Amino acid sequence: MSVATPVDSKPSLEPLLVPLSEAARLLGVKIYSVRRLARRGVLPRRVIGNRWLIPYAALKTFAAGKVRS
Repeated sequence: MSVATPVDSKPSLEPLLVPLSEAARLLGVKIYSVRRLARRGVLPRRVIGNRWLIPYAALKTFAAGKVRS
């Protein structure tokens, strides 16, 4: 019996969550700007301990201009 493999079987190399510093670097803004966007709910955040993490997919959507600030 053979098992069918999906057409796109390569694992994604994109991170699921990124820290504020990386999010700021990716967007080309300061950390406090990312923190302000997360506080206002423009960017979703996950808090683990005292670290704020931003979903990478949300950053891509925001950078593409598909989210209102």
